[in-house]
Amino acid sequence: MKPLSRSRTFAFAFAAQALALLVIFGVAESVFRLMNPDYGLRGTNERNFFCKFDPVLGWSPKENFTGI
Repeated sequence: MKPLSRSRTFAFAFAAQALALLVIFGVAESVFRLMNPDYGLRGTNERNFFCKFDPVLGWSPKENFTGI
């Protein structure tokens, strides 16, 4: 078998590490989303983050919550 050139060896090692990082980050993202299912709602609707729905008032601020 013909040995690989130095540049091909480097390219293969780089691609293998990049693929491994993508898999690791994908698994970490999946675990994070399973542990915090409502985290994605915070950025899409700020009202759900700072307020709670009240059947009489509509939306009211959450108790003991401060933020900017």
